[in-house]
Parts: sequence; C-alpha cells; structure tokens
Amino acid sequence: MLEQVWAFARRCRAEGQELYLVGGYVRDLLAGVEAKDLDFVVPRGQGLNLARRLADELAASFVPLDEENDVGRVVAGELVIDLAARQGNSLIQDLRRRDFTINAMALPLTEAGHPAGTDQIIDPLGGLGHWRERMLAPCHPRIFQDDPVRLLRALRLAARFGLTFAPELEEMLSREQTLLALAARERIGEEISQLFALPGTAAVITADLETRGLFYQVWPELEEMMTAEQNFHHTVTVGRHCLAVLEIMEEILAEPEQWLGAELAEVVKKRAVERLTRHPRQRYQVWKLGALFHDMGKPKTAMTRESGRIVFYGHEREGATLIGPLVRRLTWGRREAQLLQKLVALHMRPLHLFNTRPVKGKPSRRALYRFYRDVGEDLPDLLVLAVADLAAKVKYKPDKEEWETFQAFILGLWDTWLKEKERWQPEPMLRGDELAAAFPHIKGAEIGRMLRELLEAQALGKIQNRDQAWQLVKSLIQYT
Repeated sequence: MLEQVWAFARRCRAEGQELYLVGGYVRDLLAGVEAKDLDFVVPRGQGLNLARRLADELAASFVPLDEENDVGRVVAGELVIDLAARQGNSLIQDLRRRDFTINAMALPLTEAGHPAGTDQIIDPLGGLGHWRERMLAPCHPRIFQDDPVRLLRALRLAARFGLTFAPELEEMLSREQTLLALAARERIGEEISQLFALPGTAAVITADLETRGLFYQVWPELEEMMTAEQNFHHTVTVGRHCLAVLEIMEEILAEPEQWLGAELAEVVKKRAVERLTRHPRQRYQVWKLGALFHDMGKPKTAMTRESGRIVFYGHEREGATLIGPLVRRLTWGRREAQLLQKLVALHMRPLHLFNTRPVKGKPSRRALYRFYRDVGEDLPDLLVLAVADLAAKVKYKPDKEEWETFQAFILGLWDTWLKEKERWQPEPMLRGDELAAAFPHIKGAEIGRMLRELLEAQALGKIQNRDQAWQLVKSLIQYT
C-alpha cells in the first residue's frame, strides 16, 4: 500500500506539485515507531482534490476532513492519509502556523517519491531539540485560539510520547480551556477517538480532572459524576469509580488471559480490534468509553432512604438514555452508539445474576435464557465490562473471596453460552407472518410478545414441535 502512495507522490511531483511529509509521520520516524498515519502538505487549493485522486487510486474511502482549510483524508485499511493544503505563502510559513514544535517539522520526498533521510528534516522552530528534551512546546502564543481542538491534542501527545509541557504551554492549557467550546464536534470526537486508542487513557483523564478540568469542557456530565456520593458498596464517588473501571479495562485489554481465562481472552482479543463503522476506530475504544460512562445515570437517579442509604434504582436505564446524546456529540457512528447503549443498559445484569443465584448454585434456566437473549452476540463485550466493574469496586474495598467467586461465575456464563448456544438462540418454530395470518385481529405488538414467549418456551424445553407451539399460542390468546 505504501508503495502505491509513494508512486502517487512521484506522479504529483512530475506534475509540478511538491508534497512534504509533516507532523505525525516525522515525529513517529524520530520515535522509531511504524507510522500508521501519513500527513502531507500539498500546494494551496489541492488538499481535497489530491485526496480524492489518491482515494480513487487506492480504492479507499475519501473523507472531506476540513473543507474550510482544504484538508482531505484517505482511509485505506489500517492506513490513514491526510492531505492538507499549504497555509501561507511558503512551507516555512505553514510550519510556523502549526500547533507544537515537534509537529512543525517537514520531510521532503526524493525524486522517486520516497521520504528523504532524517538529515533532511526542515525544522524552523527547534522541534528536533524539543523532541530530544521530551518537551511539548507551542509554535506561537495563539495556537489554541487558532484551533481549540489542540487543547486535547496536547494531552494526547504528552501521554503518547511521555512528554512534559513547556511552562508557557502549561499556563495556556489552564487559561484557555474554555475555547474548546468553539471547536467542531467532529474534530473533538476524532481527538477523543485517538486518545481512547492509547493504553493510558484513564491516567490522562484522571490527571487532567485533578488539575485543569479540560475534560469537563468535553463532558459536563463528569462534574456531577465526580462529586456524586455512592452507597455502602463503594468507598469513592461515581466518577472515581468509573475512572477506576476504565483503568481496569485497560489492564484487561493489555493482559486478557490474566483476567478472563484463555478461551474468553482469545475471543475478546479478536473482537477488540473489530470496526463497527467505516471509521478506523476499533471496538475496544468503544468499550473504554462505555467503562467511563457506564454509571452516568447514577447522579440523576440517586435517592436517600430514611435509613440514610443511597440507592440508584434504574440508573442503568437512565444511563443508556443519556449516553446516546453523548456519543452523538462526539459524532461517533450509529452502531457504536447502539453498542454503548446496550452495554450501559445491561451492565448490572451479570452482577444481578450472580447475587440472585441459589447459594453455590447457578441461575435458573429462565434467568439465563433471558440474559443471553438480551445481550446476544455482544456477550464478550458485556463480560469484559462486568469484570472491570467489580474489580474496580474491589480495588477500593478489597474482598478477595467475592472477586474470585465472581470471576469464576463470569467464566461459567461464557462456558454455558458456548456449550448450549443453540438452546439459547433457537430457530423459531412459528413465524410472525404465520401468527398474523391465523389471528388477523391481533395487533403487531401482541404478535411480537407471543413470539418471545414461544422462543422462551423452546429454550426451556417446554415445547418440542409446531403442534405444541400452536397450543401455546392459543393458550396465550385465551388469557390475553
């Protein structure tokens, strides 16, 4: 794929259109990291045009990333290529207008279209020296006023490369954070997506909330969560618990076998890198957002009983309602929003099954069927969240026996699903159109209810054939 990109660059050069690699590619080259992203500066007025051409040549997706500034994106499998029109009258002017000095370096291309050596780096602002000092410094005092999304980028870059903030940048981050409200939602969502691709997302958010509070600008919901007290099951606020869940989830993703056993870990590793939309964002990034906001419904459902005990009845349903708009603000995809709503709505179910099972026994067949029915193929996703949720509680309120028993229970849920999957997802003996034809006076909603009753009866072994299914339908109608 890269050779095709270099060939494209060579043809552009032959047409008199000079391309330079900038920003992330140069930085990753210095870090010795394999670049998954390519950032090009192209002649003025050619950003979107060349991006379309490249997308066509690679049979890849084209995204008009920033039409105002003439920036186009090409997504070709794992490779993301941005082509941005030069800002200013020269390359040096363009580099001086950038965000951070380590991003204000450019690399020319050879006549063959390949990147030149690092000795050819163009570095007008001393970014190479700052890189060696592991320092993130601004290109000029107005970087956040010019582009407020850079506030988030600063935190992400510092976390990714282990950088410290230059004193003037630290001051600017605290002073100008409210500018983030002016940034386009799509670009905020993209920065959050990249932040959630890092292994230390929880640490970045926690450190910020303890100092600047920039993430309150992204998610005002966090303010209420960080101060919302919990009941005797927890020793920290709702927000602190959610940050701990995110931290534990990152540990699970790093070493799933240690938390989930070999079989479930293997499934989780494969699912984690799946995409739910055309965006290169992967499933594990969606899980991490779910971990951070799985209890976001608690502040709005909190009630204090006469005894003084705090309860959160229905917080999972409230949270599922609230997380939809939150995801839309980030402009993440519809399927991602649906998965998050499902995970938040069901995140208490594994623990409920665990707590209501007979002593040292298993949940009833009916309870198991309804659980598997509701979660479906997203069972691994929910089990990862459930393990992280309880582990985070145990982190602050240690109970080794409860944790080990629950961990075994989760693995048992997975094993039972695998061994009896056909039982939990039976092929319907009767179809909705058959019921509608036989009973035309019955409304669609009632038909749906009867179909659910039929499937449950099949799963529990109460009906074995179509004759028994029809008998059950008639009895359901009789008692409707």
